Amino acid sequence: MPFLRERSGRWSPVKVVAFVTVLLPALWVAFQAATDDLGPRPITEAIHQIGNWTLRLLLITLAITPAQRILNYPRLALARRTLGVACAVYAGLHLSLYVLDQHFDLLKVATEIGLRIYLLIAAVALAGLIVLAMQPSVGWARNAGSRSTAWFTPLRCSRPCISSCSPSSISMSRC
Repeated sequence: MPFLRERSGRWSPVKVVAFVTVLLPALWVAFQAATDDLGPRPITEAIHQIGNWTLRLLLITLAITPAQRILNYPRLALARRTLGVACAVYAGLHLSLYVLDQHFDLLKVATEIGLRIYLLIAAVALAGLIVLAMQPSVGWARNAGSRSTAWFTPLRCSRPCISSCSPSSISMSRC
């Protein structure tokens, strides 16, 4: 797995720990589903658990830069991309579980997203997370030149995503 390696080609302990850590919540939900431990509405419970972990991963990803400065441990930044991509994957899984809960009726899903403001905000946040996850690596951007990727900075993409994730989760928790 090349994404778990440093530029020198050696395994990065920080990236490996981050990767294993982001797999654990999904494996836990899968285990609960396999053992019928998700309650009477298992898909709804899985949607809620994965959605909560999506928000947690987003907040942890955003806390990487301040943590590396406070802890004076710059190698912590190596985990940021792994955590960010995992956040986007969890958000996609959250949407997929919602589509499954609606019996793959995409028209109903689209209608629900249009009718409920918190789902619309979440859809915008998901789009932002997908854009961030698709962002090219630093090496690719360096090889392409600074002008070709100047419009595609993580900060420009993350501001709308961050601002839309928090109100969505707050409004959902009040329902």
